[in-house]
Amino acid sequence: MIEHEADFAFKQAFAFCPNSPEVVFRYVQLLVNMRRLDDALAVSETGLKLDPGNHSFEYLIKNVKDIRAQSAAMDQLAAEVTKLEADIQPGSTDFVEQMDLAEKLVQLGQNDRAYKVLDDILTNTNAPVGMVKTVASAYTSLGQPAKLQKALEVLTRLQPDSPEAWYDLAASHATLGQDKQTIDCLKKALELNSKRLAQDSKATDLRKTLVEDTRFSKLRGTAEYKAIVGPQ
Repeated sequence: MIEHEADFAFKQAFAFCPNSPEVVFRYVQLLVNMRRLDDALAVSETGLKLDPGNHSFEYLIKNVKDIRAQSAAMDQLAAEVTKLEADIQPGSTDFVEQMDLAEKLVQLGQNDRAYKVLDDILTNTNAPVGMVKTVASAYTSLGQPAKLQKALEVLTRLQPDSPEAWYDLAASHATLGQDKQTIDCLKKALELNSKRLAQDSKATDLRKTLVEDTRFSKLRGTAEYKAIVGPQ
């Protein structure tokens, strides 16, 4: 109701002073807030026609056009999200489609809904290793260490003999200050690392990575760390 009253008042002011920058700018701001972007552009262009030498009106027109383009893009994105949500059935194994949905939700600023999609992928027993790694990468980019840890836990279940999987999980625990879990996972990673090196001396040695990994700095002086790592 208040917006409609303000619209009526500005419409009257604009009729009396259509080339007044103050009136035009304030009316355009109201129309943008009301998502009446075509009307906002029309008011801006009218102001410029009546005062063609006023560069502030040119700047205003550009801004309104940019806002309108962004709004159209967001509307298109929202429509794509609606379609994807309708297409994706519970337990779906079209993980590429689900990742697309999660990405679009993030672009719309709806991160909680995106997390739900990513979590659903992790709980799907048909999710392959590559897709779980993609989810882990997404949670890293989104700054969600606790959710990243859940993805890394899934990876250790899918790749129980992978030194890297256990090492990454250990680093995750270290980042979250979970010392006991860090030591347990790091011990597992180094045991698998030694086993792999015994079979292939040219394989990656995680001990060399560990020396420079600052995520474990807090634990380096502890007896538990020294017991599994030895002198460095």
